[in-house]
Amino acid sequence: MNDVSANRSSNRTGRIIGSIVLILIVLGIAGIEILYYRKVRPMSGSWIYAWIGPLMAGVGTWCLVFAVLLWIPVRRKKRYACILFLCALVPAIFTAVSHKDETILKISPDKKHLLVMDQDKQSGKVTVERTYFYILKKEKEQLPYTVEGKMKYQWLENDVCAVTYESTDGTVHQYLATYGDRGNGISYLDPLVAVTGHWTINDTNHAGWKLTIDKGTVTLENGSGQWQFEENDCVRFGTTAIALCKNGLPEWSLVLNEDCKINYDCLIAKGGTLTVCPVSMKKTAPLIFSCTDPKAEYSDTDPNLE
Repeated sequence: MNDVSANRSSNRTGRIIGSIVLILIVLGIAGIEILYYRKVRPMSGSWIYAWIGPLMAGVGTWCLVFAVLLWIPVRRKKRYACILFLCALVPAIFTAVSHKDETILKISPDKKHLLVMDQDKQSGKVTVERTYFYILKKEKEQLPYTVEGKMKYQWLENDVCAVTYESTDGTVHQYLATYGDRGNGISYLDPLVAVTGHWTINDTNHAGWKLTIDKGTVTLENGSGQWQFEENDCVRFGTTAIALCKNGLPEWSLVLNEDCKINYDCLIAKGGTLTVCPVSMKKTAPLIFSCTDPKAEYSDTDPNLE
């Protein structure tokens, strides 16, 4: 008799502890949802994936269900469990299926940066998203052209990703997602000014390539051709990347690599290199350029004034 009483007391204690834990989980999820709808949504933010909200609601509902089932007699548990499970599952499935956007995530080679884009499956409209804490996003900007088909993603540097795509008229466009900075991160530095100088490829397999940037004009040449771009052909993306265009269409991407440091004279200091890559939906190989001009060692202040 004492053993039966002890077992009942132990089972009751277990149910109480289990119920408390489950209720605490429900309250935690409820708190997150309240913060989400009172702070994040009013600022046009949202979860990175549309299913995160329904998943949290489902987990909270299931925890509540299990907390109730702990106190229901065994013979009735199956019936109530099936009904409550369906009540929690159906809304989650409906939300996930009805969501019209596809979320695209691309992580950088060094795992430090995350490119997040939303594509409307029906209209082809694509938006670039800012991310917060790796679970929240907010629209940063929209690609200027409607996307037709799949997009191509290529990390030209750890903090620069080239997104190349075709629009509905068959023309190729490119968006350069940039995350880093080569200056002090406080004031804006024009990347076209920073790359001023004469550049070449040291690799003997690509001998003959030359890159010249002078007074805003960019000239790229090798033994078989030459491409020239005026200042208004150079579309800046942040402070680290430039799309070199002709008639509004990108032909080359130019990126300041991570070894670049912007000197006191707003030019790249000694040792900095550039990546230049053709724009194409096909596979492309980046070219690495080094400067042939004399370059000063990095200094944030003019040494002549010291």
